Amino acid sequence: ATDDDDATDDDDATDDDDATDDDDATDDDDSAGDDDDSAAGIASVTVEADPAEAHTRGAVTLDVTVLDSDSNEVVVDAGDLEFDFATVSGDPTPLVSGADVSSVSIGVTSVTVSYDGVDSTPLELTFVGAPVAPGDVVINELLADGTAGDANGDGSTNGDEDTFVEFVSIATVDLSLEGAQIFEVQLTSLARHTFDEGDTLLAGEAVVVFGGGVPTGAPAGSTFVAADNAGDPGDPFYLHLDPLGDAIFLKDELGTELASVAWGTEAGGTPDANIDQSITLDPQITGSTWSSHTDVSGSGTSLYSPGTLADGSGF
Repeated sequence: ATDDDDATDDDDATDDDDATDDDDATDDDDSAGDDDDSAAGIASVTVEADPAEAHTRGAVTLDVTVLDSDSNEVVVDAGDLEFDFATVSGDPTPLVSGADVSSVSIGVTSVTVSYDGVDSTPLELTFVGAPVAPGDVVINELLADGTAGDANGDGSTNGDEDTFVEFVSIATVDLSLEGAQIFEVQLTSLARHTFDEGDTLLAGEAVVVFGGGVPTGAPAGSTFVAADNAGDPGDPFYLHLDPLGDAIFLKDELGTELASVAWGTEAGGTPDANIDQSITLDPQITGSTWSSHTDVSGSGTSLYSPGTLADGSGF
């Protein structure tokens, strides 16, 4: 009976098998690392992008990692993640599809990904214009005879400088014009204009290339530029348009034709561009035939309308 007070017996020892084991910090009841604790909370959400930049026909794939308070990775469904976007620059229009983020508009956006109330650090995503492709743009209007008036708005009329070609985007995404070139049929080896890095054409908008001068007064939704004539020896050839008959082409940097128009003797006599006014698609943008500007619905007596529809309204 005296064994009951012996610290080594089975009655009072802290390492015996009776119910007093429940207080041992190393057992499976109260250990923070055991399997029967309540679920650990979310400690962090991190997000990475591959790549961090995409063009407007592509997408950025997000890689989201969620860790619990025990530093274990938590498997989550994409549908359980929340995405919050903030515009950094431009006019991005982020769209989430699974783990992919896309935007039809050029710009920089930051994304914060949240899970179970825990937010990631914001991550910046950049969307640039997709390379222009066949079918993205149409030549909507062309002035081959610059003596019709001060079309480029620089305060003087010049037969070479006031000629112009108007390109309108019919694409659903913003485009990059970088490297695209304008050629005229008689100067096939010398580009009339080469678009620079950063030159863009937003969906539904226009870019008007004039023969020269200092084009001013571009309406909203359009951009005015002067032909660079970079390859011309000596005096510039401007757009080198012949009102009696000629053809103009827009090509990408690989030489693929993106848009073109021929007139007069280069097109069997029609359309006639030797008329002291522009010629334009009729109906505009969607048409397959050409009319003189004053014959287009809504044009009134205006001889040209670079950067707008014939009635002066935006595209």
